[in-house]
Amino acid sequence: MHPRWRTLKGGQIVWATGGPIKCIIRNLSEGGACLEVHAPVPHNTFDLIFDSDNSRYQCKVVWRQPPRMGVQFQ
Repeated sequence: MHPRWRTLKGGQIVWATGGPIKCIIRNLSEGGACLEVHAPVPHNTFDLIFDSDNSRYQCKVVWRQPPRMGVQFQ
């Protein structure tokens, strides 16, 4: 288990087909993040792009409790 840091960063959820979905990264660790998203995310795997520096992480959804979801970095 990795320690988590509270954040309030903007990001985008993207995948091969379809447009990006904006999200807020609420907390972050070396292994994953908690995202707040107010639109349907139909996939369980996607890339997360941070608005601040365009860093990109491959993610897998591990839990959903709208409007939040937990993702694990792949």
